[in-house]
Amino acid sequence: MPKLYERNGVWHYSFTVAGKRHRHSSQTSDKELAKDIASKAEWRQRHAAVHGAESVLTFADALAMYMDQAKDHRYLLPLLNRWEKIRIKDITADEIRRAAIEVYPKAANSTRNRQVITPARAVINHAADSGHQL
Repeated sequence: MPKLYERNGVWHYSFTVAGKRHRHSSQTSDKELAKDIASKAEWRQRHAAVHGAESVLTFADALAMYMDQAKDHRYLLPLLNRWEKIRIKDITADEIRRAAIEVYPKAANSTRNRQVITPARAVINHAADSGHQL
């Protein structure tokens, strides 16, 4: 169970999983919401420790890591809306091609490649290269 503590009106939490200590801000002043955020974070870390980080890494997580590296993200909002809670390991090449057609139904293949397929691959490859840091 995560430990909660308040600092400057904002709740923070800490817990240990597999010998590694995790400390983060819940970014809320609501204690009950902070408990939920902390519990979810602990569950994700425990699940990742047992099943591997790829078992919990979502497209939204991968996109956040990608954007932290100051990468170009102008074409990624439609993909985030579509795959926000989908795990990276569940996104297949066929799924990416289907998304390209659905997002840009009347566009040329070169547009779909430039605005969907290449950016999606970049996010997924960046997550793989970074070792799935949660």
